[in-house]
Amino acid sequence: MKTKILVLLSLIFLIVSCKKENENKNVLVGKWDWVSSVGGLAGETLTPSSTGIKMIYQFSNTTLIIYVNDSLANQSNYTISVQYKGTPQQISVLSYVPYRPGQSFSVENDSLFINDLFADGYTSTFVKEKN
Repeated sequence: MKTKILVLLSLIFLIVSCKKENENKNVLVGKWDWVSSVGGLAGETLTPSSTGIKMIYQFSNTTLIIYVNDSLANQSNYTISVQYKGTPQQISVLSYVPYRPGQSFSVENDSLFINDLFADGYTSTFVKEKN
């Protein structure tokens, strides 16, 4: 009986995990314009006007394309996983080449926040382009 319960719970967890990944991928699909990056050892703020860099992240259901100053800078398949990093709260992790093991992310309204997963990393903010 215990084995049946464990199998059932495992299946439920697997179904819920797959659904969460698909929901996360759907919310990412589209073009995102870089607004700022804040962090590093000095806590600096980088923006398109301060760096002269225009960056766009374009997500499909499976691929991330990064444009820098309207030129292709990177194209890679990406994955999303849900992790628990020393906290009971789950985080969504975006993994793609060259950023493995990944970066956490969240989406609020039309803003995408991507966070490096180390202490002196950056938090980058993107705004979704309107169609």
